[in-house]
Amino acid sequence: MTDAVYRPVPPAEEDADLSSPYFIGIGGTGMSALAIALDERGSAVRGSDIAESTFAEDLRDLGIPVEIGHCPSNLVPTPSVVVYSSAIADTNPELRAARAVGIPTAHRSHILGQLLDAAGQSVLVTGTHGKSTVTAMLATTLGGGTAWMGGGAILGGYNASGGSRDAKVLVAEGDESDRSLENLSADTVVVLNLDDDHPEAYVDRNDLLSVVEPLCRRSHLLIVSADDPGARQLTARLHERPQPGQRIVTYGDDPSADLRIAQVRTRTNGSSVVAVHDLDETTGQITFEVAVPGVHNVANAVAAYAAARALGAPAVPVADALSAFPGIERRLSVTGQAAGVTVVDSYAHHPTAIAADLAAVRPLTAVRLIVVFEPSGWARTAILGAAMGHALAAADDVLLLEPHSTNTSALTGVSSQGIAERINACRGRARLVADRDEVPALVAALAKPGDLVLTMGTGPVSALGPPILEHLAHSSDRAR
Repeated sequence: MTDAVYRPVPPAEEDADLSSPYFIGIGGTGMSALAIALDERGSAVRGSDIAESTFAEDLRDLGIPVEIGHCPSNLVPTPSVVVYSSAIADTNPELRAARAVGIPTAHRSHILGQLLDAAGQSVLVTGTHGKSTVTAMLATTLGGGTAWMGGGAILGGYNASGGSRDAKVLVAEGDESDRSLENLSADTVVVLNLDDDHPEAYVDRNDLLSVVEPLCRRSHLLIVSADDPGARQLTARLHERPQPGQRIVTYGDDPSADLRIAQVRTRTNGSSVVAVHDLDETTGQITFEVAVPGVHNVANAVAAYAAARALGAPAVPVADALSAFPGIERRLSVTGQAAGVTVVDSYAHHPTAIAADLAAVRPLTAVRLIVVFEPSGWARTAILGAAMGHALAAADDVLLLEPHSTNTSALTGVSSQGIAERINACRGRARLVADRDEVPALVAALAKPGDLVLTMGTGPVSALGPPILEHLAHSSDRAR
């Protein structure tokens, strides 16, 4: 382990009373999804977070109280359980206060596990990249009454739903970042890819496999990529020691895949038309559209199609649902346009995802691609920084912010300097920006009509999109 922020998730002692849960850090992606799903199921949900966010706004829109700031007085009236994530330190004042007076506490994975266990049919989507997109896609293909919880909100909607009153299927995103997959089981598991993304929690990919493989062995149905090296390694291990009664369905470009991609045609607007050979030979070839740009999003859509079909959903309605899927926030979603410049938001933070998103948007810009990048996590930046820089060099200009993290770290001297040096060494152009408030003006001075600006990272970098658009508009007005 390379970063002191990693703490093992304790095992669950017993099922939590979910009548009135309180969430510490309720504005986090996984936490807000749990809160929404429980609220729709009738729980009296409330919580707090350290700062305002779009997720906090969404929760309030749904009538869920959200306090800003962590204070023990927020625990009045006494909740039935206090839920926390791995981002919440043991020194958090609300967590300490709850434990001091004997209020039950539970890691978010314990609550998710409890809901998965109670579902008539549980589906867990995991992997290093694409989990949020595939979770939302799959829930959409299975019908509006399906309960689901994901890391990203569907454009124009939310990142979860409690489903209809008689919903028997629960689709959830399984976060591998903190090893809490060890606490989860599901009837169906979807594995998209397995990459080295969390050096603070895993030694290497074999260590990641040591957590994912037992999860897969606990499932009855496994949907797994036939193209990703880590996923293929997982499948090989499972075939070496088969699990009695388990069905494994592979998907992808590989000729050996059970559900194989037949053709992909990319349109000028970045969307794709995808044809696949269906699992049922009598169905033949099925075609659907993928609105979100990028070959990685084609793979995401094919994963959702394969899972839906393996679960028994009819082919044509599944294809129609995928064709109508608008995408999710922060996954190459358009923030807006001003002065002939388009601003797009990306959640990419791992070198593989960075490269994929840059390749996806490159055809959409008439002139230059400008990236505002905020690295995520101390250990990731220290270990993967050079690879990030190599990927970012594909942009025409990169404005680099300092790393973002919700945790303190024992690592010292970690900065974006190494990323900048790697970009420049790869013949890219990088500029370090110490003050994030300077970014909108810098972008406005740099961008010209036809350029595309990509705000990229897991942290608050996405909030720079609107002020960038404002500065672009004002600069254009002054130029007239």
